[in-house]
Amino acid sequence: MSPLTLKEMLAEFDAAGVAYTAVNGHHEALCPACEGFLTLTEGEDGQVTLGCSECDGSQIGNKLHSRTQLRSANGNGQEPVAQLAKASTMLGLRPDDPLVHVWRQSPHVGTPLNARTEAGVTLRWERQRDMLKPEALALPVLATTGVPGPEKPLTKQQAHTVYKLLVEASETFEQQVDALDEVRAYLSGFEDASFPLSCDFTDPAARFLTIDEMKAFPRFDPRAETVGASLLTDLSSGHRYIRSLDFADYVRKGRGVTVEWAALMSDMAELGWHGHELQAWEPDVPRREARHPHFRSLKWTP
Repeated sequence: MSPLTLKEMLAEFDAAGVAYTAVNGHHEALCPACEGFLTLTEGEDGQVTLGCSECDGSQIGNKLHSRTQLRSANGNGQEPVAQLAKASTMLGLRPDDPLVHVWRQSPHVGTPLNARTEAGVTLRWERQRDMLKPEALALPVLATTGVPGPEKPLTKQQAHTVYKLLVEASETFEQQVDALDEVRAYLSGFEDASFPLSCDFTDPAARFLTIDEMKAFPRFDPRAETVGASLLTDLSSGHRYIRSLDFADYVRKGRGVTVEWAALMSDMAELGWHGHELQAWEPDVPRREARHPHFRSLKWTP
């Protein structure tokens, strides 16, 4: 990510729906990239430094962008992370081990609802209707070793609030799974309709020739007799590339689906595909005279 001030970074977290807390001169949050423990520290120059307990932080910017786009596309005022953070606080879970996922067998109130903390502790309510009762809602929490539970007994209204937060988070996770399954189907179909290309990117000549060939392919057209899309694999790294316009044309023309591009890119990012300028320079030729094929692509990292 480009250097940001603490205020600017917190605004990014707010836009993405990622909860954070101020603690002794710095801020703490769940890392949006890996759900590790993240600290945000303001330096003397005013810029913020991110430190995650689990990852190098290189994907935090992408994840924040993905979540912001997803919230905008869904019209959803809260991300599951924010909902679960509030529910975790009300249930009295430890700040370093909040809820990170929730799922249910069905929307029926007679079926179970489960939630999992960052450390992998699972809380289970056998019947959702019982969660509206303060004592029954708190029981799985109080029965878990090392979890303090609520400071004061929950009121009936608070129990309703917690249950509502958990159900809303579950519904959002279910919507995300459905959307990602649909995008996986798009990718699978696109791969079947594409011409496979591969080369070793550590070989400058092979890289140049392959990218130049890929650029020369006509745009995808489901009515064409010849294949108009390609999928390139870098044999040295395992990275895969597809032309952005080809994928857009495949979804809209090949599948007949009208999609919002920002929402689609958000889902693609969740599956590991990110925008990338794919390019190569003609080797052994002065730069000012060399050919320079380049185009917008989507890149998948293994």
